[in-house]
Amino acid sequence: MKIRQITLENFKSYRDKQTIQFSIEDAKPITIIEGKNGHGKSNLLNAFYWCLFDQFWNADTNELITSPDPDHHWLFNKGILKDNRHEGEDLQTFVEIEFLDDNGNKYKVKRSQSGYFIKNNWQLQRHSELDLERINGLDGTSKFLSGDEAKTEIEKLIPTSLSNYFFFRGENRAELVQLQGKTKFQDALGELSKIVVFNRSVNHLISVRDDLRKEIAEEADEELKAKMKNALGRKKDGIKVLEDFKNALIELEKTEQKKKEDYERYRDKIKANQHAWELKVKVEKEEGERTRLGGQLDRIHEERRKSLTVKWGGLVLKGLVQRVEERYQVAVNSGVYPPDIQSSVVDKILNELSCLCGRGFEENSKEYRLIERLKEVGSYDHLLQEIESLMGDVKRVNNKLKQYPEEIKNQSNQETHLKNEITDCINRIETYKQKIGDTSEDLNELQNRQDAAKTEQEKTQNKIKETKDLIESKVKELDGIEGELEGYQKKIKNNKLPSIKIDLAEKALREARKLKRSYEKSIYEDLEMYTQEHWDILVYDKLSYDKISLKPDEMYFEVFDKDGNPTRSVMNTAHSILLVLSFISALIRIAKETWKEEYPLVMDAPTSELGDSALQAALVGFTKVFNQTILILKDGSVASKLPTDLSQNVGKRYWIELDTQKQHSTVTPKELVNA
Repeated sequence: MKIRQITLENFKSYRDKQTIQFSIEDAKPITIIEGKNGHGKSNLLNAFYWCLFDQFWNADTNELITSPDPDHHWLFNKGILKDNRHEGEDLQTFVEIEFLDDNGNKYKVKRSQSGYFIKNNWQLQRHSELDLERINGLDGTSKFLSGDEAKTEIEKLIPTSLSNYFFFRGENRAELVQLQGKTKFQDALGELSKIVVFNRSVNHLISVRDDLRKEIAEEADEELKAKMKNALGRKKDGIKVLEDFKNALIELEKTEQKKKEDYERYRDKIKANQHAWELKVKVEKEEGERTRLGGQLDRIHEERRKSLTVKWGGLVLKGLVQRVEERYQVAVNSGVYPPDIQSSVVDKILNELSCLCGRGFEENSKEYRLIERLKEVGSYDHLLQEIESLMGDVKRVNNKLKQYPEEIKNQSNQETHLKNEITDCINRIETYKQKIGDTSEDLNELQNRQDAAKTEQEKTQNKIKETKDLIESKVKELDGIEGELEGYQKKIKNNKLPSIKIDLAEKALREARKLKRSYEKSIYEDLEMYTQEHWDILVYDKLSYDKISLKPDEMYFEVFDKDGNPTRSVMNTAHSILLVLSFISALIRIAKETWKEEYPLVMDAPTSELGDSALQAALVGFTKVFNQTILILKDGSVASKLPTDLSQNVGKRYWIELDTQKQHSTVTPKELVNA
């Protein structure tokens, strides 16, 4: 079986009518559909569920709704309803799926629902309508079915019990891997493997044998006849009680599973909340760092602003400083400076107040006053020192002015670096905030709910044990009654036809039970073997997850390492997904061998958790274990340019884009580009 295309109109986020064609080539069986979160990926998978099974996956409550009530679960596109609020307006939402079976017959399944705008309100049809067209692959003739007839025909093609296995969403991977929901798994395996045929045969032969016993009891004496009738009556009542016990066990197992899921959900919420609080602490730390960096940036900016005035002013005076230095150097080079006079001679004149010729100076003379003035100013050596010191300052100022452009550049670079750090800080804060999610629930309240779920689960487990004990006791009781009937039967055994028929019925019953046990054993062995084979194909790196083992009684897969230690409980998410897919592909393989019909895989799962190399290996492996794969992936899960070994297997690729104004998801073809 291969899905050729799906057409949607006014369904969830898909407003305008559009058709998505899938690759049905044997050489390129993979179709990839990508889109961002919230752009309509899950709605597309829900379109398959709703059209084929009248089911809808409610992500808010984490449950699969059958025959969704439009008053509680909106299937209509909200944008089309909003834009067409006119009295008497009528609209229709529909999904049509076209697929081919292995004999070349074509099927068109269409599910639709109508709505009418009356008295300023939309009145939506409570139940959807189902139509099926079967087109014969040999002569092209068509057969049309609707309602229950169409539903029965679809159930034959794709049983509802198989929906979880071939229309795979990431949320139910734990249920599938752990085979939670023993009844659901047995129903699915029974449908695929024809075990149900053996069950019907066994039950029919038991019924025939007991009817024949009633017949031969009429030929016995009154006492024996009464005993046989009493035993047959007790057996009939016991079988009814046993069925009631089994039904009660099924409900208890469902309850136990529900409480287990509640416990795990609250556990995950607690982890998420704790993780969120850790992220909040990181956000606060990053915001503090951002504030610190912002303050540092403000200080540097202010210092730079102030220093720029000084430095740019200094740079303006640079020419003057250089000119002073140049004139000093010219004076030195010309010999004018410093004058060639011994400082000791000057000191002698100043200290002795006498001329070089030996004549003294009068106190009131002009020369005397000049000499006194020279004494106040200081020695000639001191003047030279002051000049040299001044020129040293000029040189230092000049050197400093030369450094100003580089200092200004460094300050600018420092500002840029701080701004980049602040931007990185802001980006980290936004990333943390996106991961935080909803932390509105109180941790203590979540812990109380988790504890309550655990308590209820344990109570239910005790009831399950009690019910199993009752079932075991009732089975023993029925075995005892069966022994009584066999004893009575021997007492009245004769060569008449009813006795001969009983012998034949018992032989047939024994053989049917033996054949059923043998067939069930082989089916479980095949399921385990195929799962292991496909695990080896799909997994890029098995790490320590080596050997897969199916426990039929517990309905549980265990995975052992090379030393024989169980590892399933600590298996990471990526390998859990691949284990699910290995199991699903094994079921499909059994279906092919049993029914000569192969099912496609439509998957909306978090494959991004696999990693690039592991995902690429898995996608290539899909072609070996699935006849057709439709992958609905988050944007970025697969590289824009497909690796060569993967591109050889991908026939079509699409992109989902949501127009938020129109509330409409558009699916457009994406070019297949090879790396």
